[in-house]
Amino acid sequence: MPEEPAQDQDLVLYEVDEDGVATVTLNRPERKNAWSIPMERRFFALLDEAAEDPAVRVVVITGAGRAFCPGMDVQRLEQNAQPGQSLNLQARVPMYSRRNMPKPMIAAVNGACAGIGLVQALICDVRFAARGARFTTAFTRRGLAGEYNMPYVLPRVVGLENALDLLLSGRVFDADEAKELGLVSRVVEPEDLLDAARAYARDIARNC
Repeated sequence: MPEEPAQDQDLVLYEVDEDGVATVTLNRPERKNAWSIPMERRFFALLDEAAEDPAVRVVVITGAGRAFCPGMDVQRLEQNAQPGQSLNLQARVPMYSRRNMPKPMIAAVNGACAGIGLVQALICDVRFAARGARFTTAFTRRGLAGEYNMPYVLPRVVGLENALDLLLSGRVFDADEAKELGLVSRVVEPEDLLDAARAYARDIARNC
């Protein structure tokens, strides 16, 4: 695999602490961490690195700034709608296999979480959310089917009727409702979110 351009490496940050907790941070705060194909490649390459690194025991996924990931970058979607500008799907990394990640993954959802961003939260084993964070499946409101395996995963997290509600309406719901639905397991104050998720991850890494 060719080496990533330096600017692509900055799209997702990666650090491992002394307890074996890797923190993976989506890092496009100027675009609210909107998903892009270079970000996608970097993100999954880092998950592969964490999976293979014996020093890593737990992975925490979060976003830089005030958002987690609001979905695919709107600029890229608009470009994709132009003749001859569709996404090159052959160049993309399959994401479904990340459900087989051999190490626990904890999502720290710090803000807007939608579309493909919600998919990345759903592939995690446990989800923490900042109070006030907003969620939506988003796809139907963009004229799209539920992509990236969400119609399979979401009912297994929140139940069939709740999943149908969220998928059909594409409505926005907040962290407290996400907790009621079972989509997240913890709702904490925004300033405490990452510390809480890391503390939980460290407890697993040390004792389990």
